[in-house]
Amino acid sequence: MADAQPHQSLELDVLDSGTGNITVHLRANSSQAQRVSYELQTRGTSTTAHRGTTLLQPNDPASLSNIRFSAGREWCVSLKVEEELGARYTITKGSACS
Repeated sequence: MADAQPHQSLELDVLDSGTGNITVHLRANSSQAQRVSYELQTRGTSTTAHRGTTLLQPNDPASLSNIRFSAGREWCVSLKVEEELGARYTITKGSACS
């Protein structure tokens, strides 16, 4: 799944500067109060993982994380999400996601 759907509380904004650096912005906005757990992984010249759990308030947009990494020739950003209200989804973006 490449992009967030209307029922999904978390979204990724990914900016490829064209210089080999990728900026990832993890945003949240839920229509209902709920706890959300997530794992954000980046893969490029190195691999990183960021895990978190947060309590979202209804209709209260929030910035959860900003990450910059060196992409190299091929890169991938993957976000796995589990929402307290039952939704589970993965969002991937990049040139080498499989």
